[in-house]
Amino acid sequence: MKRLTLDKLIDDINALPPIPSLVVHVLDLLNDSESDIRMISEQLACDPALTASILAVCNSGYYSVRQEISSIQQAITYLGRTTIKRILITTLVARYYQDLPRGYEAYPGQLWEHCMAVALFSELLGENNDMQDLDTLFTVGLLHDVGKLILNSYLHKEYQEVLRIMQEDPRPFSEVEEEFFGFTHGEAGAHLLTKWRMPAIFIDVARYHSNPHPDHPIEVHIVAASNILARSMGLGTDIYITSKTSDHPLLQEVDSKPGAIDDLIARFQPSFTRICDIYNSATR
Repeated sequence: MKRLTLDKLIDDINALPPIPSLVVHVLDLLNDSESDIRMISEQLACDPALTASILAVCNSGYYSVRQEISSIQQAITYLGRTTIKRILITTLVARYYQDLPRGYEAYPGQLWEHCMAVALFSELLGENNDMQDLDTLFTVGLLHDVGKLILNSYLHKEYQEVLRIMQEDPRPFSEVEEEFFGFTHGEAGAHLLTKWRMPAIFIDVARYHSNPHPDHPIEVHIVAASNILARSMGLGTDIYITSKTSDHPLLQEVDSKPGAIDDLIARFQPSFTRICDIYNSATR
């Protein structure tokens, strides 16, 4: 196929809508500790469906609030700005992953399940390593494969050829993508997140999670390790796994406590099933 530039790919795409300007504004307000929560609530009120989905997640029981939350102001007061930002991004991303044309996916919802698994593993690994900003780890894990949304939706027919090549000669997706398209899903995702005005760490994770360098931020390594964990449990779209999960150097690199990976996997499954059910219900 004729190689495309990333700019042309993203500028021409119609299947994946841009992040709403309202959401960009709300994220800016949530990041500003001096902003008035009433203003945030008023902005989100302009999208009743999104507001309803956020409140449904807040009241799902996952966050163990003691009373029903009936407004965004209440939600921010009880759960905090960081958690609401996480819920907002997750709810928005869930909309994109649902009804995705088959390309990367062997079955409907596979890419969504994989990204949610990576998000949850990232949070758990961060907790195991005494990191403070677990919500950011969850969110960068959720968005690490956003480039696949673009390639899956826009280059659907071409991606079937990529999958055929990988079945005949199993290799990492990113290696075949580079040969076939001239860029990887990581580069496409980083480009899109830049257009969405996401923080630098989100862009770094999207771009480098398939091939982290020692100098990259710890978040890149945690998401890369979480990606391996998710795939090892059958929650992934990449059929190529290079080694046994427990022996993988990336997992040894981020696992600071003996036996922590086994414990993490045991904690993962019930949380994963529950959180997928919550967001699937809230966004339909």
